[in-house]
Amino acid sequence: MLHRVPLLRCLLPLAIGIFIADSVAMPLWTVVALLCTVLAALLFAEWFVSRSPKRAMHLSFLPTSLLLLLCTLVGALSVSIHRPASVAAQSLSDKPATCRIERITDRESSTELIAKETASGVLLQIFLDHKNYSLTEGDVITFSARFHEIANLGNPEEFDYRTFMMRRGCTLSTSLGSDEYRTIRHTDDFNTLSLHARRRLVNLVINSSLSVHAKRLVCTAVLGDASFADSTTRNAFSRAGIAHMLAISGLHTGIILALLTLLLRPLDFMRLRKVRWLVTVIALFSYIFVTGMSASAVRAAIMAATAIAALAWQRDGSPLISLCLAAILILVFTPIALFDVGFQLSFAAVTAILLLAARLNVMSQRRRIAFTVISWILATLIANLGCALLSAHYFHTLPLLSILSNLIVIPILPLFVAIALAAILCLSFGIELIELHTLLEWLTSFINGTAHAASHLPFAYIDNIHISMPVIVIYYAAFALAVSFIYSRRIRDAIGFLTVGTVLVMWIAIEAAMVPRSGLFILNSHNSTPLLYFSGGNGQLWCADREWTPDEFTDAFQGLLAKYRINHITIAVNPPESAAVMCHRRIVMAASTSMRYQRAAKPVRCDYLVVTNRYYGNISDLLHTYEPSMIVLSGALFDNCRDRYAVELASLPRSIRVHDIATSGAVVVQ
Repeated sequence: MLHRVPLLRCLLPLAIGIFIADSVAMPLWTVVALLCTVLAALLFAEWFVSRSPKRAMHLSFLPTSLLLLLCTLVGALSVSIHRPASVAAQSLSDKPATCRIERITDRESSTELIAKETASGVLLQIFLDHKNYSLTEGDVITFSARFHEIANLGNPEEFDYRTFMMRRGCTLSTSLGSDEYRTIRHTDDFNTLSLHARRRLVNLVINSSLSVHAKRLVCTAVLGDASFADSTTRNAFSRAGIAHMLAISGLHTGIILALLTLLLRPLDFMRLRKVRWLVTVIALFSYIFVTGMSASAVRAAIMAATAIAALAWQRDGSPLISLCLAAILILVFTPIALFDVGFQLSFAAVTAILLLAARLNVMSQRRRIAFTVISWILATLIANLGCALLSAHYFHTLPLLSILSNLIVIPILPLFVAIALAAILCLSFGIELIELHTLLEWLTSFINGTAHAASHLPFAYIDNIHISMPVIVIYYAAFALAVSFIYSRRIRDAIGFLTVGTVLVMWIAIEAAMVPRSGLFILNSHNSTPLLYFSGGNGQLWCADREWTPDEFTDAFQGLLAKYRINHITIAVNPPESAAVMCHRRIVMAASTSMRYQRAAKPVRCDYLVVTNRYYGNISDLLHTYEPSMIVLSGALFDNCRDRYAVELASLPRSIRVHDIATSGAVVVQ
């Protein structure tokens, strides 16, 4: 019976087991004991049921239930095995540490390192206060610093950065100056070899005579280095519905597979078809290796390898089974991939296409052109339906004209990838073909022009949209019922779909009604204290210790603006007294040291006295002028200032409340 159970039934409990083990930490020995117990019970149930036809009829559910429970425990075991070790910050602080760099990310004026401490094996986040272009993955550095635990900023609707880093085994962070560390040696492993191979190819492209736009698109869409896509390009491609072009996914893998099949076709005439298949698989995984091995690319490569293996052994291959096999292999060896945005979007889109595309395409294959065009339209529409709300949940944008954009760009993409790979191959031999570069320049202009034109069309997208996780769960329940109705044509599935769809609409309406239309936020930021007052979809930003632009603030607090439907941001001009009345609250910003010398015959009452990182003085000096109900400490204060203020605040009257944004999160007034 076990060999007849579809992989789709094993994938869902595996994912549930990963989710449970991620939420509730379980000792490894407990999971192993439960796994062995359930496995023994499964073998006994299989033997017991198979002994009698009557038992097989009435107790057939028992082995299946135990198998699903076994898959759940396998997911939990995978998380327990791959769960990284955790170390307290005090055990590493102010002690010599030796770390191996795993990943390097360049920031605007600094460099972020993810490094593994060689003694404990924990991952550390290290910020260099300068640019260092000599460091590379695999370098081993030594230093001594004070660590602190990675924490969220505490702003409403912010990205859970702490959990994101914790799932990857990184819980501690520190900052280093240029003279506080040194490189002692270099070591390589499989991941660093992959990154080095991609960096060599990226350097070849960067040092070529291509234009800046062509270099960025080739490095992003062909070599998988997302750091070359600026925010303007990402927003344009996302709003046009063709953001999948900027990530190595099944589309790129399919193009590579088609190119390899075309190039290796002569081997079929030499009766070396199996050699062609072997070379195709090796070349395909080599491409995945040099492009960073993303989850979507690995998934597509495993699916392609499964289909090729089915052809080699003359078996009937199922794309859906291949997809489930790819998902199971990825989740077993890297369970945190379940929480990766690319993994979720990729599998949601491909699953929807495999379930519905062939079923809904009623055009005869004899009409090849019409069949191909309808297939493109259906694949784009179904992929958008499969991951639309999930994408809107993460990126707060819902493209509406993606079918038009994909119909224009997708036919061009294979030509772009083929020419880009040919140009990179020539560059690796020290050859620059002007003809190839000219074609790449034209194709880059066409693709970028299409993305920007489509993103500026009327009703091209819905921006600033907020989708909660319960809405996504209800949406996929309705989607599953719709698929079931398309296959079975049963009335109960249609009624279930309409019922769940009604619940979805009502849930969205209730969530929208519960969101206040006006309010005030004193937010947390690493280098400032922005204050946002909103009413009726318009927001007024006041920040006395840094100059924000509306675009910068929108990018930094996109989730907050989407939930409260704030569509327009204006920058408030700071009053001379650094005081303002917002949301019926009087707020004072201590953003200048000269405020410590002010005196008033009678202190002015205010609701909030915000102490920013630009104020260098005592809080008691401010109380000569202001009488606050609450003192708010900025999250951007330096540690020495915070320690000094702690002594002062302990002696304040109990009538004055204290709110430290760094530890208690943003101040929310509604």
